[in-house]
Amino acid sequence: MMIYQKCPVMCSGFLTIGAFADWLGVAPSAPALLPEILNLLTKGLTIPEDPAAAAALTFKHVCDSKKIYTVVNICNSYKPGLCAVTI
Repeated sequence: MMIYQKCPVMCSGFLTIGAFADWLGVAPSAPALLPEILNLLTKGLTIPEDPAAAAALTFKHVCDSKKIYTVVNICNSYKPGLCAVTI
């Protein structure tokens, strides 16, 4: 049985973003990209089953990236209270 049978392209997209989470933590252009990435992931969280699971896993990887403070600050400026962590 294939993992992520429902919406495989969407799930692959989310997981690809997660694979580059460490790059997002150090890239100078990351602050400009993070609002769009967070918007995509929050929309993905609303899609039941596989896409929501892939989006949640990717969100975790993004928040675990090396610049967690930057991610949380951008996240909270995007939607106040979206990230439970406060700096």
